Amino acid sequence: MQNYLQQPQFARPMFYKALPIANEAEMNNYTVDFNGMPTYFHNQATNEIFVRQFDFRTGLTTTQKFVKSEPTSTPVNEIKTENNIDLYKEELDAIYGKIDGLQEAIKKLNKSDDIKGVKNAK
Repeated sequence: MQNYLQQPQFARPMFYKALPIANEAEMNNYTVDFNGMPTYFHNQATNEIFVRQFDFRTGLTTTQKFVKSEPTSTPVNEIKTENNIDLYKEELDAIYGKIDGLQEAIKKLNKSDDIKGVKNAK
């Protein structure tokens, strides 16, 4: 019985297709590769990206659609205005007032413990 050496197998490089399209119908008319590699379609007019791929389990092509959404947060340059800074100063002053009140309450508690002898009890 002869032993044959197994030839090393090299991984195939993965190639992706990215194609510009004008509408979704154009993407649906394009033939999908049956090797399972995804094909990317970009519609610049509507800012959409489609991904089509052959699914080996079902034997059908799957299509996914991605749409870039607009940011919902306020830009930083609109947040830092003079009116907003004054609001932050008022909020900080209120917080500092609460901290001062808490510090005074702690001092009163410490003094009452000293009088009762609880803190310095032996």
